[in-house]
Amino acid sequence: MVVTFHNTRLDLNDFKGYKKGFAISEAVKDDIINNGYNRNNVVLIENGIPCNEIRDKTDFKRDDTVHVVQVSRIFFHQKRQDLAVQALSILKSRLDTEFRTQNLKLKVQKCVMHFVGDGPDMDKLKELVSQLGLENDVVFEGFKDRQWVFEHLRDYDLFLQPSDYEGFGLTVAEACAAKLPVLVSDVEGPLEVIDGGRLGMVFRHGEADDLADKLYQFIRDGYEIPIVEEAYQNTLEHYSIAKTTQRYIEEYETVINS
Repeated sequence: MVVTFHNTRLDLNDFKGYKKGFAISEAVKDDIINNGYNRNNVVLIENGIPCNEIRDKTDFKRDDTVHVVQVSRIFFHQKRQDLAVQALSILKSRLDTEFRTQNLKLKVQKCVMHFVGDGPDMDKLKELVSQLGLENDVVFEGFKDRQWVFEHLRDYDLFLQPSDYEGFGLTVAEACAAKLPVLVSDVEGPLEVIDGGRLGMVFRHGEADDLADKLYQFIRDGYEIPIVEEAYQNTLEHYSIAKTTQRYIEEYETVINS
């Protein structure tokens, strides 16, 4: 009777005949309507996360290494872990040059990127890391269950989502709930979670140089605690799974009674 749309760029021929379609974000709603789905049959129900299960970050002290985390399926076509590694290589070269020439004195001397997840492009990602000589700068955490993620997001310094497209950005919301600063690509779903860029950092999708620049800015400037706190409050207000659940129940009842 109903269908939920979780992503953009869907083949809508697979979703004919439903009484109502639910979109998990404004980005998804706009995309499916623009691609011909009946706007009268589309309802926005924002995705939700169990905010109270996610441990939040309390220690914002910095040492000489910044730890960046990316959580998702290892899938270059959408998630762009390859772009993240390319940006890390550019950043490492820049940091090495500046410390060697002492043009700029930074407390942070190194950036380590952690990939949480598994997927069809894992072997290609490991090969790329080896080709770029980043074996000591990348950590493959492997597949972890949700409880591990909820417990350990706070252990990192920055959350990165480099996707080329994304219907929502569930892990971005989870990072905000963990009071972790976030850096996302300028695609609709993640941008929506951080209010168009007001509550996080943004780079131009597909551009490794711009991503490297934004990582460097974070290393140089550090945390903006008020923004992290506001992103946390925004997530509690808009992306609570309790709110999402209640909205689905209401809409299901409407469909059943129609």
